[in-house]
Amino acid sequence: LPKIKYLVIDEIDRMAEKQNFSEFSQLLEFLNGDENAIRKRQTLVFSATLSFVHPMPNRLLSKANAKPLSAEEKIENLISFLSMREKRKVIDLSSKHGLSSSLVESCLFCSTLEMKDTSLYYFLRHYPGRTLIFANSVNCVRRLKNLLTLLKFKVYFLHADVNQKKRLSNLENFTNNDDTILVATDVAARGLDIKNVQHVVHYQVPRTAETYIHRSGRTARLNQRGLSLMLVDKQDVNNFRRVCKTLRRGNWIQFL
Repeated sequence: LPKIKYLVIDEIDRMAEKQNFSEFSQLLEFLNGDENAIRKRQTLVFSATLSFVHPMPNRLLSKANAKPLSAEEKIENLISFLSMREKRKVIDLSSKHGLSSSLVESCLFCSTLEMKDTSLYYFLRHYPGRTLIFANSVNCVRRLKNLLTLLKFKVYFLHADVNQKKRLSNLENFTNNDDTILVATDVAARGLDIKNVQHVVHYQVPRTAETYIHRSGRTARLNQRGLSLMLVDKQDVNNFRRVCKTLRRGNWIQFL
């Protein structure tokens, strides 16, 4: 490992989160134990939300000396965490809100769960294509998979409890069919490059704006057009407000 010349890390902001991926931190500690190896190694890191920061909650802003973390400070913290060389470059190709300019965003407010299911059914029937539906829990994924199967849709699923062989099989089936559905938790929000996904549906609003960006990034790739649709019910209101505040989408909140 000390002889590694190139170190490439994707989704670095997620990998570097505290209390996550402890093995990754241990590996970095081992790799960075030799100063000479650091100087010889080229390190490249990537993420769609590398320079993305949250507004600080009011409860923290009220504390003495509290101030929100800037994008530059976040990047500097990552550089320190990775022990990168002094000669380095930061290239930010992200748009203002971290989303593709070819992405169409929409949200629909549903008063009941039944209305949400009906709206999803209507959308899938009237807008066929390769559609990725995200939910926040495994139980919700299972429920949607069973419901959509009963409604005669071609549907596959992906979540943390699915073994690797089944995951690969479901992804292959989803990729090889033009008019099909993949229902997934956020295990499918990052690291997958599935071509020609026309629609992303947030059946449940994600808990953070970063997750919204990564979910939505499964479509509208390589300047192709895509649609991101959020279905919002009473259970989603807090998450929806949080996402809107971070992305500065105050015009969406007024419809609640």
